[in-house]
Amino acid sequence: YFINGLEAAQIRLLSRKWHQAILGDSKQVETDSDKLCDMILNDARIVALAENPLLLTTLLFVKRCVGYLPTKRCRLYEEMIKLLLVTWNAVAHDKLDMDETEPQLAFVAYCMMEQGQQKISRTELENCIIKARRELPEILDYTTISPSKFIEQVEERSSLLIQMGYEENDMGQMVATYEFSHLSFQEYLAAKAIVKQWTPNSRDMNLLKALKPHMEEEHWREVIPLAAFLSGRDAQPLVEYLI
Repeated sequence: YFINGLEAAQIRLLSRKWHQAILGDSKQVETDSDKLCDMILNDARIVALAENPLLLTTLLFVKRCVGYLPTKRCRLYEEMIKLLLVTWNAVAHDKLDMDETEPQLAFVAYCMMEQGQQKISRTELENCIIKARRELPEILDYTTISPSKFIEQVEERSSLLIQMGYEENDMGQMVATYEFSHLSFQEYLAAKAIVKQWTPNSRDMNLLKALKPHMEEEHWREVIPLAAFLSGRDAQPLVEYLI
C-alpha cells in the first residue's frame, strides 16, 4: 500500500490550519499562509517535500524560526535538518549533537549513493556507522553512543532516518530496512559528505575526483550541483570540467 502525497489544495489547508493554531485566526495570518504556499508551490523541489505532511510542517517551522523560507535548496535543507535534529520534538527528547550526528548521517548518505540505493538494512546501516567512526577519528573518536542506540535516537528524535519496513535478505531472514525521510536529504547529506571529506578514503579525494565517476549517473544529478554550491570557489575545477 502507498499513501498519496498532499495535493496543492491540501497543502494550503494544512498550512492555513497550522498558522491559525500557532499565530491565531486573523485575515493577516491567512494572507501570510497563502503567500508562503504560493512560494512553496512555485518550486517543484520544495513541492516534493511539502507533499509529505511531516516535512510540510517542518517547512512551516523553518519559516517561523528563520523568519523566511530559504529558496536556495542547500540553505533550505540545512535549516530543515538542523530543525529536525535540534529543535524538533524538544519536549520529548534531548537534542542531538550536530557535530557528531551530521557527519555520521552524511557518511551513510554518501555510501548509499555510491551503492545506488535508497534503502539500507539495519545491519548495513550499523556497519556503515562503525566505518564512519573509524574513518573520521578526529570528529567521532569521542562518540559514546553505540551505533544501534544512535539509529534509534535519530529516528525517535527527528524522523530524518526512518525504518520503512522489513525485507527478506539473502539468508531468507526478514530484516529491518531504513531510508532517509526524503531523497532530497540523502542527496544533500551525500553532497556535504563530499565537500567536508566525510567519506571513505577522503584524504585521497577532492571534489572533482569524487564526482567524476558519477557524471553520467541519473541518481547523482542533484548531488553534483549541491556539492558544487556547497564548495563555493573550490568548485572551479569541477565547473571547468563540466563546461
